[in-house]
Amino acid sequence: MAGNTVWILVGDSRHVLGQIEPGIAQCCATSPPYWGLRDYDHGDQIGAESSPEAYVSNLVAVFRGVRRVLRDNGTLWLNVDDGYVVGVVVMYCGSASPVTQA
Repeated sequence: MAGNTVWILVGDSRHVLGQIEPGIAQCCATSPPYWGLRDYDHGDQIGAESSPEAYVSNLVAVFRGVRRVLRDNGTLWLNVDDGYVVGVVVMYCGSASPVTQA
């Protein structure tokens, strides 16, 4: 996996990242599952941990793997939102807007 190639890797990042050689990736873009929000019907899914601490621990392990494969000048694009509850008003940067189901 070298050169100017774009890879889209599908799988559990806790396992897939180990298949990538260190320091080769220029960029990682990801949107990890939010804790306790969705059931992806996978027994060991991130986001279904019994506590927020266990969830954060899993994410820390993933992003240590991401750091290992990123170049020294690599970038990480991480999508993390404040909240997601249908029908509830959620505050974003001082403004309120209702979250509705799409």
